[in-house]
Amino acid sequence: MDKKQTQYPPLPHEGFIRKPHFLYLLGGMPSSTFEDGVRKGIFPKPVHLTDRTVGWRVEDVRTTLERIATETTR
Repeated sequence: MDKKQTQYPPLPHEGFIRKPHFLYLLGGMPSSTFEDGVRKGIFPKPVHLTDRTVGWRVEDVRTTLERIATETTR
């Protein structure tokens, strides 16, 4: 059975996105690889939005994506 593919809206100008959206922007990276990258400082740490909800600042996501794009074009 095929896994349902979620279509995410474009990255907003400001605010926060949740982990599935961030993983989508990273090309569908596995969650465990992403979490390891957060621990190692490769990806930004999440911000606690509520007691049980975290998100990533859009500006941090953009900076990360730009850094990755620059590193891969060298």
